[in-house]
Amino acid sequence: MATVNDILGIYRLLLIKGRMNMHEHDEIRAINEAKFEVWKILTSHEKRQNWFVKILENQSILTTQRVYNMPSDFAQMRQIEVTAPPGSLQVLFSREDLDSDRFQSQRKQVGGEVSEMIYTIIGAEPGQMVLASVPTADLTVTYWYTHKLGDWTALTDNIDDLPRIAWLPIARYAAGMIILGSGAGVRFSDYRQMFQDEVIRMTQAAERDDSGTEAAAGFMEGAG
Repeated sequence: MATVNDILGIYRLLLIKGRMNMHEHDEIRAINEAKFEVWKILTSHEKRQNWFVKILENQSILTTQRVYNMPSDFAQMRQIEVTAPPGSLQVLFSREDLDSDRFQSQRKQVGGEVSEMIYTIIGAEPGQMVLASVPTADLTVTYWYTHKLGDWTALTDNIDDLPRIAWLPIARYAAGMIILGSGAGVRFSDYRQMFQDEVIRMTQAAERDDSGTEAAAGFMEGAG
């Protein structure tokens, strides 16, 4: 089992290079902030990796209900798959803006078979799913969604839901926040853009190198 301590070890090595040290509580807080930054980069630019996609099965879509609460760790819907009843497996779910013509058109539709269910997501995360119309029969569906990562609070917290290739970028970003915040000459906004570009390059390289070893080594060289 991998834990926060595995990332913290890399982070502390980077801080040694910058001759810095911090209290453990502040270290975990910095790593949490860095984890969120890396998560944003990966989910925005590397969706094809599907590293943060969860599957939630056996969800009911009813003929009497249009609004559904999303899971507590929900960030973005990737796909909704109808799994029952057999006669409705061809029904598709499509996301549209609340004020789009397609959403409003189906909202006003009365009666008839529905081969496409149009929905939108409203509210602050995790938010709610709102259907433009209800199905003609109760459906059982599977949600495929991008999930958020919870905050780590202790060195022993499990991080197995985090791809290993993200460990080094998290440690490096956290160390960069501390070192640059101590009065270094590089503006943090410049570092942040450079960091994003490097993470994207590293993950793309990892697709060509299954082990990720070469990509991670190149990223580590940039930390010097």
